Amino acid sequence: MDKKIVFGILLIIVIGSVIFLLTKQDPMVLQAREELRQAEAVLQDYQNKVNDILFLELSQDVKNDFKIESNYLGVIGYIVPDSEPSSEVMTYIGEMVSAAERRGSTEFYFNLDEGLSKVSENIIKASEVTNKDLNNLEELANTFDVHIEQVKSNPPQLIPLTVERNKKTEEYFLEFDRTEQRLNSLIASLNNYSSTDFRERIKKLKSANELFSEIAAYTQLLIEGKSFGYSLDVSKVFPELNSEEKKVKTCSQSPYSAGCEASGPFPGGYQPLLQKLETIYSKLTKD
Repeated sequence: MDKKIVFGILLIIVIGSVIFLLTKQDPMVLQAREELRQAEAVLQDYQNKVNDILFLELSQDVKNDFKIESNYLGVIGYIVPDSEPSSEVMTYIGEMVSAAERRGSTEFYFNLDEGLSKVSENIIKASEVTNKDLNNLEELANTFDVHIEQVKSNPPQLIPLTVERNKKTEEYFLEFDRTEQRLNSLIASLNNYSSTDFRERIKKLKSANELFSEIAAYTQLLIEGKSFGYSLDVSKVFPELNSEEKKVKTCSQSPYSAGCEASGPFPGGYQPLLQKLETIYSKLTKD
């Protein structure tokens, strides 16, 4: 046989042997890799459960609810009785109607042609819808708490690598340690999950909505000429408006005192109070 042919055959055999040896996986490396894969799968599965936890935030319905309320306060606060609505009042009206359309409830409607008394009557119905929407958020917080407890109550544990630790498998042991650290950090992070702040915010919104309902009912009575006193307690919910409310009380008791000029059916100081409330309510649902 030609020497060149023999040499070529031997060269192919040698190269093939080298490639085989280089590509052949050590059984311990294969075992380490599989055990690490299983550990990483456990981490990913738990991460998915954490990712599935509900995110607590105000619903778009509630945001629209309070846009309705704040713009109603703007309408009553700035309207001049027995006069054509100013551009400012028309802007408040437009925003209120737009927010109501976005809310999409069938339980109330706004038709300005029916007059402010009818608008106030419907705004009271709108506040009832707001209360329902806030109750839904409380249910969301309850679901959140249950989900958190379920995830926290059964944290996984990684099965340590059983393969021999040597130079070939060292990198897998190091990566396993990092995987375990990530899992422990994930478990610890669940202690930061709480519905407390969210519930406190809902509580404040409920107080504001309850007050708003009282304001709308009182305003309707004023418009209809059925109330001549002052029956609200705004400063109980918003203490920063104590001085403004005191003036309304004074003007209601002494309507002919200096600075107590009434504006149509509204006692002196009432509209400025609502103007301040409009500013407050417009910020209640902002992040």
